Amino acid sequence: MIGYFMDCIFKTYGIVPKNHLCTNCAPLEQIFQSTGLNPKQAKKATKQTLTAYRILKLQDKIRDEPDPKKITAKLLCIPLLTQITKQTKQTINELNKTIQQIEKTNTNPTTYIQQIAKIGGHLLQNTTQQKQQSNQLNQIGQAIMAATITEDMIKDLAVDKQKGNFNPLKKANNEKIAQIKKVYSANFESIVKPHLNIKKLNYNTINRPKTILSTIGQPCPCCDSPMCSC
Repeated sequence: MIGYFMDCIFKTYGIVPKNHLCTNCAPLEQIFQSTGLNPKQAKKATKQTLTAYRILKLQDKIRDEPDPKKITAKLLCIPLLTQITKQTKQTINELNKTIQQIEKTNTNPTTYIQQIAKIGGHLLQNTTQQKQQSNQLNQIGQAIMAATITEDMIKDLAVDKQKGNFNPLKKANNEKIAQIKKVYSANFESIVKPHLNIKKLNYNTINRPKTILSTIGQPCPCCDSPMCSC
């Protein structure tokens, strides 16, 4: 299985620096506000979304890692599951079922990305009850998830081939991979970036994240480690 939720797409695309401190997500918070949520609602929605992504990454480890890491991931999941809404839990369960079904088929990369991205849209959509905001956030969530999955599949391809892990890009040639990357990168640029004002992003950066985060004791939402190495 690919580490779908491993890398922060906002770091990958240069929206925030690589040493952005991942205890919150300034771009995501700004996106929520751009769709009409007030600052308090945006913070709450951001926290809900980051927690959901962390759970998904931990569940990915539970499926694929050896026992010691599997047990650690299960323990880390327990408190996080109490922090999300019932609707978000249902979306996470739906995504896990979809992943398991897809692994049993020879789904082509584009179909695979689209299927997972739809559920990524639901994660953001679940943060509001307003229909107009909900539809907009669904579209943004799909674009974010599609870009994230694409980048992770490409980054993990060599290791997945070596270890025999599932990766829909295994049979794709370099030209096809470049084409897929171009499509979902452009999708992100056209759908997500208009909701961002990069110059007004308020975020914290740090040169020694391992030291600081270990004193805070909060696992990073990108790498789910209490000693962040993002």
